[in-house]
Amino acid sequence: RAQDRAHPPLKGFMTVSIEVLDINDNDPIFQDLPYYCRVSENAPVDTLVFKVLANDTDEGNNAFITYRITTGNIGQVFRINGTNGEIYVNGLLDREVIPQYTLTVTASDNPTNP
Repeated sequence: RAQDRAHPPLKGFMTVSIEVLDINDNDPIFQDLPYYCRVSENAPVDTLVFKVLANDTDEGNNAFITYRITTGNIGQVFRINGTNGEIYVNGLLDREVIPQYTLTVTASDNPTNP
């Protein structure tokens, strides 16, 4: 509201619309945990093993999720597509040497906009 000092004072009114923008305040959350899967020891390189999925309730770029394997990838025998969470065979699997892998996958949202 604006008002001048005249007598009688004159007044003007206007409406201001304020848009509240999303900030990066929500972490990605994995869906349907825990994940278990099996793969044959003779699976060729580039065989799709599994796809992980996380959701982020932020909006726009703040909801863009990237994935990476952070632990458990002994011999780098698996790789992950950082954009869609697909995990692939990346090397020779030998059940007699390592019968089971427990991978930790980390989902991160837009790191350039904290």
